[in-house]
Amino acid sequence: MTDSENLEECWLDSDVRDQLLELQNECIFMWVNTAGQPFGVTMSYIWRNGSFWLTCAKARKRVPAIEKSGYAAIAITSKGTELGTGKTASYSCLLYTSDAADDMQCVDLGGRRII
Repeated sequence: MTDSENLEECWLDSDVRDQLLELQNECIFMWVNTAGQPFGVTMSYIWRNGSFWLTCAKARKRVPAIEKSGYAAIAITSKGTELGTGKTASYSCLLYTSDAADDMQCVDLGGRRII
């Protein structure tokens, strides 16, 4: 790569990305708290049928912050998998609490169902 600003060569092809999502089971879950400060925590996830599934107790402080904005992001790395290091995927997500998800069943975001 000759241009450090051009990251086109860094994209994961869809086969490698799909393999990463199947092999890994942890992500960094990121959100902005109610005071506007960014936070991130390591969480386990399940990747099934085009959806990321994560859970936490409703008493966690991140829940009201996420309910307020409706948005968060996750980053997944290949470290610790048979893919080795150096492969990363990130996703911005529109999130719902279980109450809202029960009402909506699922959310379609450009071909990916996020709940």
